[in-house]
Order: sequence, then C-alpha cells, then structure tokens
Amino acid sequence: MVLTGPSTRVEVVLAAIRDPQERILVSRRHDHAHQGGLWELPGGKCEPGEPALAALQRELQEEVGIRAGTVTPLIRIPYRYPDREVRLDVYEVRDWSGEPHGREGQPLRWVSADALEDQACPPANAPILRALQLPERYLITPEPEQPDTFLAALDQALAQGVKLVQLRIKRTPPPGLVEAAIERVHRHGARILTNTGSLTPSPGADGIHLTAAQLQGLKQRPLPAQMWVGASCHSGDELERAAALGLDFAVFGPVQATSTHPDAAPAGWAGFAAACAAARLPVYALGGMHSDDTETARQYGGQGIAAIRGLWPAALQKEER
Repeated sequence: MVLTGPSTRVEVVLAAIRDPQERILVSRRHDHAHQGGLWELPGGKCEPGEPALAALQRELQEEVGIRAGTVTPLIRIPYRYPDREVRLDVYEVRDWSGEPHGREGQPLRWVSADALEDQACPPANAPILRALQLPERYLITPEPEQPDTFLAALDQALAQGVKLVQLRIKRTPPPGLVEAAIERVHRHGARILTNTGSLTPSPGADGIHLTAAQLQGLKQRPLPAQMWVGASCHSGDELERAAALGLDFAVFGPVQATSTHPDAAPAGWAGFAAACAAARLPVYALGGMHSDDTETARQYGGQGIAAIRGLWPAALQKEER
C-alpha cells in the first residue's frame, strides 16, 4: 500500500493470550477509536524508549487486568495504513496472574484460532491470525518410493506431533498413495498441502505449496481463502510477492547448509532474521533444520522450521531414499 499523506511510525505490542482450551482472548475496540468496532488482540502502543516486553506488561495490566507469565515471540508484522505505518510485535502468553476483564469497558471474548477469521478484525491482523493457526513445525515429505514405508514414516511423524505436512511429489505417485496420505493426516487432526506442480490441490487436501518459480508466475492468489497456500522463497523480494498475493505463509532458505541444495549459499540466522523482520506473513526457516532449531527460529522472528530430513523419522529415512 502506498502512503498518501504524512506518515507516523507506530510501534505496537500485542498479546495472543491462550487459555488451556487453546482459545485466544480478543477485545473489541471502542467505536470512536482508530479501527473502531473491530476485534483485536489486547495490547497497544509502546511509549518512546519503552522496551517491548515492558510495554506489553503495562498494556495488559491497563486493558485486561493481568500480568503475563511466560512470554514467547510469535510474529512481527510491518503494515501501512493510508495515514500511518505500524509495526505489530506479537507475543504468545500461556500463563498469567489475574482474571482477564475489560478494564476500559471494552467487551472481551475467547475464540478458537480457527474461528478468529470469523471476527471483524483490522486488516493488519490477517497474517497474525494465520500465525496463530500455524504450527511450529512444517514437515516436507521426501519423494515416495516404497508406499508402505512412506506411509509408516508419515504415521510416525504425525504421532510425534506434526500438524502441517507438505506432500511433495514430482513424479507419478504409486496408486492410492496420495489419498492414503491425506486420510492419515486428517485422522491425526493435521493439515496437508500438496506440492505436485499443479495449482489445483489434490482432492481432499487443505491447499497447495508453490515453488518459487510458480510464485513468480502468479498474478493473483490461486485458491480461495478457506484453502491454504504456502510458497518457497529465497529472497526478500519473493517474500514480499507472497505477501502481496495474499498467501498464508512462506518458507525461506536455505538458512543453513544442506545436502539437498549444496550449491546454495546459506543465509544464516542473521539473514533469516532480516528476512522475517521485513516480511508481511509468517515465515518458516528451511535448510539444515531439525526439531532442536524450532525455538531458535522463533527467537529470530520465524514461525518455526520446515524440513524433510529433520522431521522425517530417522529410522525410515535410509530405506525411503
């Protein structure tokens, strides 16, 4: 969006407060306020020179009467309105002291992550809502060779808590494998995106994952909002294009050296952090990632990690390759 007048940079901290049922607390903005009448996460502006976490604690006390316990970064989003530029620094809060209530007379509501999109929210919140739905780990499957082994490995990964799968198939798959994989993923309450070179998801899948080449060839989002679209990105320009097309998330890499793309220069964690800081959508770290890197990726501004070898069950990797 192009600014059309004087611009003011506003630093904002927001709290995604989750209760034991994984519901998220939202509050309704007063009608006279900017974006009045819309539902949003609790939080507000940082005072000049005020650290973000200090501002978060102050805003939570002033708005909903609680003090946050454990606080972890979720996402940082730059956004431009016609009259102002904001940077939204969002943190997850899973424990707190006090009973949340609208101290400024604003209504509060507990909403499941999947139902957040049904609330009327400020447009800047769209990538935040998706980040709240996305898990920390994104499994990319290897090319299936032996169906029984492949499906057994997928079952094991899902049993270990994987909630988002990219079914990456570039060759003709064995009969029935795609259908069996989708059924298994859904049985575990997870989502699956297909990456087959087609802009149409496999029947029953939850969306698609785009290559960088496919991303460059698009002029609009290829699927409706209820289906997810991810994309592989290797530069800030590609991340910006993914955001401009309204995609749901991206993977960025390689962050570290990987045998899959040995000639690609790794961006390193500093490069990943810089990419996330400018991105307007959730970003996973890709390239040389393992489960132990999840927290590091989040600390550098990412949604988490995406991986093949790092998330595919090790005991079955050799046989599957």
